[in-house]
Amino acid sequence: MSVDPADFLPRLGVPEPTSVEAVSGGADGLLWRVRSGALTYALRVLGPDRQAQANREVTMLRSLAGSEIPVPGVRAVAIEADRPAYLMDWIDGRPLAERLLDPAATDAVRSRLMIEFGRLQALINARTGPALDDGPDWIARRGDPVPGATGPARLLHLDYHPLNVMVRDDRIVAVLDWANATLGDPRYDRARTESILALMPDPDGTLEPLLAQGIADWRAGYGDPTPPGPEFRRWAGAAMAADLAPRVGDPGVPWLTPTHLARIRAYR
Repeated sequence: MSVDPADFLPRLGVPEPTSVEAVSGGADGLLWRVRSGALTYALRVLGPDRQAQANREVTMLRSLAGSEIPVPGVRAVAIEADRPAYLMDWIDGRPLAERLLDPAATDAVRSRLMIEFGRLQALINARTGPALDDGPDWIARRGDPVPGATGPARLLHLDYHPLNVMVRDDRIVAVLDWANATLGDPRYDRARTESILALMPDPDGTLEPLLAQGIADWRAGYGDPTPPGPEFRRWAGAAMAADLAPRVGDPGVPWLTPTHLARIRAYR
């Protein structure tokens, strides 16, 4: 989508920014780094008719502010417009995935970061709120819900992976992208994360040992070395296929080939 950030910034309290720089914003939105004097913000603009998604993410970020889960602060919101927008604190750092793949990272650093990655997800899954208006349930829309998935409803991120976790000075400083968050059985969240880790594109096999150790460290940090059952893994594969199937052939995701999609659909 073609968007001018100057159309949104005055409504968000930044009429005369010092600088505005476009950065990668994910598949469903755009992102800019906005400087205003000594302050730096992230401006996120979603596509048309994404008000519910914006409301969900803003609700989550505000509910987690000041908690043990590090998230960017929300400074201003303009959700009622055709294209919803919100202004957040800018998080200096880089995605955990980049640090894990950095040749300069030692095995000890990678292990410690993935253990912390798992510990944070366990803290997320231990929470019981906030109350969220799911509308059509996210879990059911991505695949057949697992029969007998019961117990107290806990907070699920449902897109928790190393590209949505920010690192600075080899410490996790933020968990991003809460648009899929819901309440439910934590095994859905763990299965979703494991499927993303296990199904990363690895055409020459060089990532396989790194991924195997990373998954083991993540499980250790979470505090449960037992993977979710195969029924949750099947749901996770179906959820990923539902998300990615429409993007086969998209030049923005050149790794998503029909062969890789078939591997996702066969995930158990």
